[in-house]
Amino acid sequence: MLILDSRIINALDMNSSNELIHQVNFPEPNGEYDIFKSNILFSWTHRGSRKKSAVTNDVSLFIDYLVYGLESEEKLNNIIGNIEQEIYSDNSIYSKFRWVADYLLDLIEHHQSFLDDFIDYTILKKNSDRLKNL
Repeated sequence: MLILDSRIINALDMNSSNELIHQVNFPEPNGEYDIFKSNILFSWTHRGSRKKSAVTNDVSLFIDYLVYGLESEEKLNNIIGNIEQEIYSDNSIYSKFRWVADYLLDLIEHHQSFLDDFIDYTILKKNSDRLKNL
């Protein structure tokens, strides 16, 4: 994960991480939403999409790197397969893999309506269930 130093907010004369996230993700005021162009930085403001999320807000700014894993069924299967293979390999890293699994679940559930053109709903559901059952 690529975490940005929060001092960048003051250095760029921004008032909050949300302001910076919005400025980076939506540089054009009337720009059309595109899941793969509008998610450069992870936005914590969409969190209402899940009733209860296990993803903790432990850093304010990080690159929304897993959103690109939602471009195809193959990419999503590879990511989840890697999580399944490694999550129980070492107790000291379990919490990190659990966080990544929950982050991916959050992305799938939030962007589900935009993903229809890329991945069939039944495949998204199956993969969400795989992550939930880890």
